[in-house]
Amino acid sequence: MILAACAIGFCVVIWFSIAFMFRTWGHLTTDGLIFQLSMPKQGAGNKMIAKYFAQAVAPGVAAAAAVWAVSFVMRKKGNHVLIPLLAAVALSIIISVVAVRKAYLEVGAQEYFDYIDKKKGTKPTTFVPDHYVDPKSVSIRFPEKKRNLVYIYLESLEVTAADQANGGAFKENYIPELVQLAKDNEDFSGSDEKIHGAVCYSGTTWTVGAMFAETAGLPLQVAWKNRKVMQHSFFSGVTTLGDILREEGYNQGLLIGSDITFGGRKLYFRQHGDFEIRDYQYAVDHHMIPEGYEVWWGYEDAKLFPLAKEYMTEMAGKNQPFNLTLLTTDTHFPNGYHCEHCRNDFDYGYGNVFACSSRQVTEFVEWIRKQPFADNTTIILSGDHPTMDMDFVSRLPREYERTVYTAYINAAAKPEDPDRPRAYSTFDDFPTTLAALGAEIEGNRLGLGVNLFSSEDTLTEKYGRAELGKRLIKRSEFITKLGES
Repeated sequence: MILAACAIGFCVVIWFSIAFMFRTWGHLTTDGLIFQLSMPKQGAGNKMIAKYFAQAVAPGVAAAAAVWAVSFVMRKKGNHVLIPLLAAVALSIIISVVAVRKAYLEVGAQEYFDYIDKKKGTKPTTFVPDHYVDPKSVSIRFPEKKRNLVYIYLESLEVTAADQANGGAFKENYIPELVQLAKDNEDFSGSDEKIHGAVCYSGTTWTVGAMFAETAGLPLQVAWKNRKVMQHSFFSGVTTLGDILREEGYNQGLLIGSDITFGGRKLYFRQHGDFEIRDYQYAVDHHMIPEGYEVWWGYEDAKLFPLAKEYMTEMAGKNQPFNLTLLTTDTHFPNGYHCEHCRNDFDYGYGNVFACSSRQVTEFVEWIRKQPFADNTTIILSGDHPTMDMDFVSRLPREYERTVYTAYINAAAKPEDPDRPRAYSTFDDFPTTLAALGAEIEGNRLGLGVNLFSSEDTLTEKYGRAELGKRLIKRSEFITKLGES
């Protein structure tokens, strides 16, 4: 009786764990799942572990207790419980198998294992090494006077949040200020009236994967056999934006309102660029926020931007070019964080969070433009990945193609063909960022990315979004070997 109750309870935990997984990570892939399992869980924000126990483990325990209690009472009354219990266990196992199978297919595990199963005779794809350009193999020349860089990852910020007239998916424009920034600066939309954004392919659809794509030009694929390597080495053999800028004498800093340890971010930015990291814990230790203060993932964007102004002013006072990288958090799923500056202009609550972020980011950009160092500073705004908020996704037309918001502000380069609308991905941000700083890149390609200011075709333009997506979801032995370093 106890074993049967435990078996049923375990099956309930499986059901609710799968539901929790997809509710928490709406675009979960096998790559993302393996990566998250490879990383330390320290810094998991929003009390995620506690939520998992409350939403998945607790129902299982409750179910086991209920089954045991009912069985105990029925047996005391002389009723036979063995057959009903066995039937319940069998039904629970069947439902669990179906649920696991469905999850297996949803995260693309079938494709993942098809491409690494030697028994199937599948040849490893050579697509990535055939197109990858190692930054160490080409000449990258910076101008004598080096420009400062402010790179802002906008959490879950999509072009989608704009209205249909401007390339979004909604009747309302939740991000009017950001739309105007893109139009007034460079988003590579050419003569198109609608703003353009970057496609996120497999291996780039969560924050760390997005950061890796935008600064290394590669999808973040981690083989299960390399999961222990990732605990202490984050693709150390790959040359990234941070590595290049460090070699050029840049003072680099990363400012975020959450715990940097989560998801391997600390490891990545320390190993690639030796960034000074100021995260939530740094703010606590240096009394930059009130004692005991903690909301959302740490502290909200309304506190991030004032701290960024102070940090940037400090960096600008030093006798070297700087790279300040920021990551916003308020627009994270589910539903975003409604701060004290949020208004209720729209019926859709998440839309109000996007609108608030649009105003705050634009105000920060305008502040930078008024600083003494503004003329020599390039600002890049980039959504890290599409939002994982399932309510948001359910509101979109099935045929709508989602891209992340992109804007290059005060760049030291102009498109060779200013009227040409570009189709591009977050891989292209890597060489394009260097070009925006005035660097000349031999061949205009780095990683899997293309300098968008050049006339070179991107991989998205060459193969098409659907075909490139199919090629990049395949396992790459080349990336696996890079991850072993």
